Amino acid sequence: MSNRSTITFIGIIFLFFCSVSTKAQDDKILNHKLSLGIKQGISISNTYGGPNLDDSQIKKSERTGITSGAIGIYSFSDIFSLKIELNYEQKGFRTEMWIDSITFFSDSGGAYTCKNSYFGWDATNKYDYLTMPILANIHFGKKFKVFFEAGTYYGFLLSARYNGYHDHYIDPEDAVHSDDPTITSGHDKTEYNTNTREGMTKFDLGLTLGTGIQVLIKNKFNLLVYTRYNYGLTKIYKKSSVDVITNRTIDSGLGLVYNL
Repeated sequence: MSNRSTITFIGIIFLFFCSVSTKAQDDKILNHKLSLGIKQGISISNTYGGPNLDDSQIKKSERTGITSGAIGIYSFSDIFSLKIELNYEQKGFRTEMWIDSITFFSDSGGAYTCKNSYFGWDATNKYDYLTMPILANIHFGKKFKVFFEAGTYYGFLLSARYNGYHDHYIDPEDAVHSDDPTITSGHDKTEYNTNTREGMTKFDLGLTLGTGIQVLIKNKFNLLVYTRYNYGLTKIYKKSSVDVITNRTIDSGLGLVYNL
């Protein structure tokens, strides 16, 4: 889905929420309740864009992280509210590559495939953000509510690190077949924990869709169970070999909210 079609889709949802709110204001007396709370969950993140790795030996996968923060909900009616959060979110992705068929080429044009040698890496690009989602929310029910939400989020990059290791092993029996004097037998493993924030875009903007339930558990305390999808719109790298690489995140969790 392109950015333009996604924005159009969210716009339709927003107009729907506005129409629901207007009807609620005509039919019901607004109670203007304010609720505050906290949340904790897990996030599964990756990036969209970049080179196609389907036919390469590089495997790209999600980073699993945490998300936690504070919640503020202002209810305009029995079915419409505005939710604003301030969250710490872990995003990023993981890459790995392992080659267990290293080939040495000789000056005479011959080739030798190693039997017991290997080369590879396993690394995670860890991007941690402070985010502020602003979400229109419709909900149905009283003590047990089902809600749907949509809106936007703004993020500020707190830190970015490349964390992992490169590992290679050249078997002595394989090393003797190389004409390159720099290739020697042995094992070498190098670990990395590099700060990459300088090459990153500091601000992230995206769209959010979510759903969940809210249950009144005791007095004015409510339990939230939610899941949402965050669709990044801004490129996360200042310079890239492709036009746009953006964040994609699914997060789910629990929240505890108190009705003031």
